[in-house]
Amino acid sequence: MVYRSPWSIAALALVLVGCDSNSLHEDDTGYVDLQPFYRSGGTAADPTAGIPRVVAPNRGWIGGERVEFWDFGPVTVPRKLGTRGEQLRVPDAAATSEIYFFYDAQGRPLFAKPAFDPRSNTWFMPGGAHTLDPAPIDTPAAFSSPYAARPRAELFDDQRHSSSYQRPIIDLLPGDTDYGGVWEVVEITVRDGDYEVDDVKSAAKVREGIDDGKLSERRTGLVINCPVIDERTQVLPSVFNNNVPRPRIEVWYRTKLGNCFLANGWESIGTTLSADAPASDRSNLRLFNAGEAAGTRFGTLDVITESVRGESARVTVPIAKQYQPRISIPLNTPNLDRSNTRLVGDDVATALPRRTASDPGGYSPIVWMWDINLPQDPPYVPGTYRDVASIGVVPDPFPPANPTLGGAAEARDGGTNVVTRNIAVIGRAEKCVADTDCKFGMQCNTMPDPAIATTDPPPGQNIADVVIQREGGPRCDVPVVGFGGFCSPGVTRCDVQAAAGGDNEKNLKAIGVLAAGPTFTVHADLKAAQTKLDDTTSLSMGVDPANMTRVVTDAEKMTAAAQLPALQTALQKATDKAAYYDKLGFTKDLNGWGYSCYPGGVGVGTGPGFCAIRCDSTTSGTVTEVKTQITVPGQAAPVDYTFRGEARCGGVNMLGYRCLPSGTIPERQRVCVRECNRQANTSATYYVDDPAPTLAFNRALCDFPLNLKPDASGNPSTAFALSGDLPAMTAVLGQECNSASLSVSGASSTTVRSCGWNTDFVPRDPNAWPGTVGR
Repeated sequence: MVYRSPWSIAALALVLVGCDSNSLHEDDTGYVDLQPFYRSGGTAADPTAGIPRVVAPNRGWIGGERVEFWDFGPVTVPRKLGTRGEQLRVPDAAATSEIYFFYDAQGRPLFAKPAFDPRSNTWFMPGGAHTLDPAPIDTPAAFSSPYAARPRAELFDDQRHSSSYQRPIIDLLPGDTDYGGVWEVVEITVRDGDYEVDDVKSAAKVREGIDDGKLSERRTGLVINCPVIDERTQVLPSVFNNNVPRPRIEVWYRTKLGNCFLANGWESIGTTLSADAPASDRSNLRLFNAGEAAGTRFGTLDVITESVRGESARVTVPIAKQYQPRISIPLNTPNLDRSNTRLVGDDVATALPRRTASDPGGYSPIVWMWDINLPQDPPYVPGTYRDVASIGVVPDPFPPANPTLGGAAEARDGGTNVVTRNIAVIGRAEKCVADTDCKFGMQCNTMPDPAIATTDPPPGQNIADVVIQREGGPRCDVPVVGFGGFCSPGVTRCDVQAAAGGDNEKNLKAIGVLAAGPTFTVHADLKAAQTKLDDTTSLSMGVDPANMTRVVTDAEKMTAAAQLPALQTALQKATDKAAYYDKLGFTKDLNGWGYSCYPGGVGVGTGPGFCAIRCDSTTSGTVTEVKTQITVPGQAAPVDYTFRGEARCGGVNMLGYRCLPSGTIPERQRVCVRECNRQANTSATYYVDDPAPTLAFNRALCDFPLNLKPDASGNPSTAFALSGDLPAMTAVLGQECNSASLSVSGASSTTVRSCGWNTDFVPRDPNAWPGTVGR
């Protein structure tokens, strides 16, 4: 079943249908379906299988700085022609088509100002009559309904005193000739007093209205990058948005409703009023009026404008280059074939999108893909290439009939296929040392890559060194949450590496959870060096710090005095080392306790979930059993049950919690979760035939107390705070047994069912979590 957002359904349902006196009116004819464009990935059983369900940000480098970008897939670009008219292996400029934005007779925009959905950290530009806000109204009763079903208010335009909006219009889809996802903004002013928003739903009707004088047009020469996406495709937000709205725009295509994603170009249609206020605040956004050419309105990307025989200007987008590291390994075959492996997360691009009118140009989202040739040995170190100059690229020959082959870099496929894609650069990382360096509720994250934060560094390095080398160091990120907090890419993140001495680490230690590692102990090393010097200094003066009453011998004094120079040198080195890391933002040690997002997309890390205690599946998994009885609603008598737990997940303090697959292969990204419905899990190592595998039993199992250890007050279960932002609890209530098994393929493949929350009901009732429930 195709999912449609509630505001999209309501808006389309309320569009006026049927003919009236307005000759510009067109009836809608359904929704744009991009399945034909992705048909190569479909199957007979699932024709839509090829449609990308998620477009996630990828990482790269521009001018030595960390950036993120979205890859919206291949686009066809014409090739340049040689002196004889032959096609060269070099792409020409990319054509643009028109996207029509509508304005009323006073020049006021008829399209919607971006509206922000805080749950997904995504902007929307919906349309139609009585358009609804993507964010629901917060009421106590609303929390009992799924997020999509919660009540929403109408989006109101204070200038026009209306909640009805005209959707922009396009006339190309992916796969069409000249489609690249880049559009020239064309202003359409309505001069017909009988016009109702969304009367016009096609480019053909726009031309008809212009010919009749009911509409007028103005070409702006400004180009936006708004790739058309299927309504089933989710574009994940990026922490590199840098306060720039990137809305999902509802558009009309030949009377069908579709979507494009404004990845680059907000600055061509609107402005953020205050750079110090969040763009998520709709009152901080302003759309430009028709004909407005204020200094704040400018092109985000480069364009080429040319007149053809004195007629209307032709607007195209130049082609940029993007380089991706590639390891090419020769194969032992008669044709001496090679196996090519391209490495993600380290692409090198050439320019950033303009964010202010004074920013330099040079950016284009239509890129020609090139490979950085790497040897098989020594192994490639991520972060080696951070700008084009470091690659050592040979300039293109002229005429560029054959892109450079071999050497440091070469066009992908030798230029034979001229691989061009729409790759939208989002922005660069905002470096930080402390939270005060970040704006708009963001926090300084010293471990921006969970893979680094949970993996042993190479010999001679610590995890901070790896972060500096591979990610450029700490950067501003979304807020961090603790146990049970909702986690989602670009929205919130788990405290994957809790600070040494912090509340999260203290609470996890109190539960008895084992550290999942790795560690960063620079400040602890400094403290140990200082203590060693102080103790040795005391011994040299005849005082034993471990036993103040003991008489220190002369020999001990002399030995201690001889050690002082070396210890002073060691302390100075430790001091300098700590100061170096402090300057970069690594002011706290990390001892390996933390949380991971579960399920988080089950293997891809792009889905939402909730933070669970992180564990290392390779550490001791000693099993403990506790037999008890569980009271199940509807059962006449309590049910006998045996909980199994593990030392790495707190042992008898956390009954039934085991270090299980979290949807990721790395052992240190596994999580401690309570198993449920083990009868469906006959392949598990510790299979137990549950006596009553029903929904009622599973719910009772998930709500069962954390342990059966009486506390000092005689309560039957000892309370623990599972993270620093929570009160001490004796049980985690409100979870359900996951309806689908979650598995990890690999050497220790296991299929499990576990207790968890339903992400459809996020945000949760703040009076229930975090709060007193389960104490």
